[in-house]
Amino acid sequence: MTFFGILRDSPMAMMFVLVSLLNAFYGWRVFRNLGSGWTSLNQEPLKPEQKRLIDQAAFFLGVPIGVLVHEMGHALMVLLFGGKIVDVGYGFYWGYVSHTGTYTASENWIIALAGTIGTLLYGVVMWLIFRRMRLTTYRYFALRVLRVHLYYALVFYPIFTLITRIGDWEIIYDFNLTPVLSGVTLAIHLSILALFYYGDRLGMFELPGFQSQAEQAQFELLKTRVAQTPQDPVLQLTLVDAYRRGGAQHLADRQLKSYLKANPTSADGYLQMALLQVQNKNHIPSKAKDNALKALSFGLSEPLAVIQANRIAGEYFLNVGKYKAAIEHFSQGITASKSAGRSDQTAHLHYQRAVAYRRQSQYDLAFQDIEKAIQLARGIEQGRALSLYESELATIQSHSGKASTMQV
Repeated sequence: MTFFGILRDSPMAMMFVLVSLLNAFYGWRVFRNLGSGWTSLNQEPLKPEQKRLIDQAAFFLGVPIGVLVHEMGHALMVLLFGGKIVDVGYGFYWGYVSHTGTYTASENWIIALAGTIGTLLYGVVMWLIFRRMRLTTYRYFALRVLRVHLYYALVFYPIFTLITRIGDWEIIYDFNLTPVLSGVTLAIHLSILALFYYGDRLGMFELPGFQSQAEQAQFELLKTRVAQTPQDPVLQLTLVDAYRRGGAQHLADRQLKSYLKANPTSADGYLQMALLQVQNKNHIPSKAKDNALKALSFGLSEPLAVIQANRIAGEYFLNVGKYKAAIEHFSQGITASKSAGRSDQTAHLHYQRAVAYRRQSQYDLAFQDIEKAIQLARGIEQGRALSLYESELATIQSHSGKASTMQV
């Protein structure tokens, strides 16, 4: 069947083509960003912003090559079994090989599986090529390409075939025609998925990022010290914090769970777990709130830690409409931030408490808090925060029907 015939007969294929074109557009943007920032991308240490660009490149630029190798795998087996290729389609993130020939059920199974084997070999070869390079950028790229192609070949594509009935896995798992081969494949498939999941949870595809060479050197020294004195709780938590700040969340999670198993009443340990659970999220999960409350109940000694735990708990209660509890935690955070001299934290906590008061229609208290937040933000020249606080002031004015006495 030709490319246009496939599109005509399958609306799902048409949708997939459109998604692929959208991905290609993003891929072009990633390619341009790589070109414009190539010099900085190759500078050590690997920074969080570099990691984000590499993650994008591993998918948007790595997958199209993997798809090409996938289709070449099909084509090679077709020719090997005496078939004839009549049409080839390639759309960056999907493709096909149409062919004619007389095959046994086993040969047809091999042709179908060859594409996935090609995808996996491509990911492994890329990892083998780049993993020994001196620059961390290339080593991280190797890890992410391997992870993307394991996921793409063994998770996404089988699920896509299951839902749409389009793709190689219809043939690979045709137990009526190839019961033994399909059964063996299923066992191997599940085993690789289990290893992939386990390795991913252990952080095998992660590397922490750092803002400076000095920070990276401190991290390497810290790892050495932890290895030498693995029972030191302060060093262990410091390593957890370094992993978390460096964006290696699974490595941080593994280290932290080991620490909490040995120190089940550690307030700082539960705070680290809460911070890890809110990282890169636009909401506060219930588990993060629970761990923040545990940290507070066990007793946090550092003012900044008290601020962080109360902010997490307060934001959770604010989001779920428990305004009284939110106000209590924001108030405790304000007290701690004042003692620590953290005007930035104090300003944001006043802003958050103002939101809670507004939602309770306690507009006078809301005005007091938001005006205090604005004063503090002006004093420390927080431009972006100031805009947010002034927007909240306008909202309070709109809801209350009266103006503030503050000069905005």
